Amino acid sequence: MSRPLLSLATAAAVLVPAAAAHAQLQKANNVRSPTSNITCGVVKGSGPKSGVWCFAKYLPASAGTDGYIGLRRRGQSYTGEAKRFHGYKTKRVQLDYGDTWEPRYGAQGISCRMLAAALTCTNRDGRGFRLSKEKVTKF
Repeated sequence: MSRPLLSLATAAAVLVPAAAAHAQLQKANNVRSPTSNITCGVVKGSGPKSGVWCFAKYLPASAGTDGYIGLRRRGQSYTGEAKRFHGYKTKRVQLDYGDTWEPRYGAQGISCRMLAAALTCTNRDGRGFRLSKEKVTKF
């Protein structure tokens, strides 16, 4: 009787992706994807302007600026360009696939999940974005 249960448990363990088995909750001001193609940070500010900006080389930008997609604690995501990041100068924590990032300080209420296909960030209103090499989707 215990043998079929053991076989089922073994099969389930094999089917669970390794990244999901080691997924962690990261609470930090600045993070980066495993490939460093995406970097995100908490924007300094208070009240409704608090939030996060995520940068990627494939986001559109003018010469001398970096393209980003931003998300505040409430409302829709937005895109923009910046010559420099207006955030906290703390160490960037690497997100592994399967990890969840909960920004600190003024960006509470935003949660981002790093998967192999994309980074998805959502705020208190259920609005957010999905950032991948193929495309950027706002929702």
